[in-house]
Amino acid sequence: MSVLLELSIFPVDSGESLSAFVAPVVDMLAASGHPYQLTAMGTLVETDDIEQATALIAQAHRLLEQAGCQ
Repeated sequence: MSVLLELSIFPVDSGESLSAFVAPVVDMLAASGHPYQLTAMGTLVETDDIEQATALIAQAHRLLEQAGCQ
């Protein structure tokens, strides 16, 4: 069974220009090998199972933490 995930993740404590924080998350999704599509309100990602989907969410959070976001 596949999982369709809609992800919208960005720091709320880092000012108005967020592209420097969001771009590494998009790069991580692209490198994951999972099909994804950027939309106006978030990113759609298709994974094989829920574990892969939650792992991508956790990885996105780690990337923002490493960038100094709260």
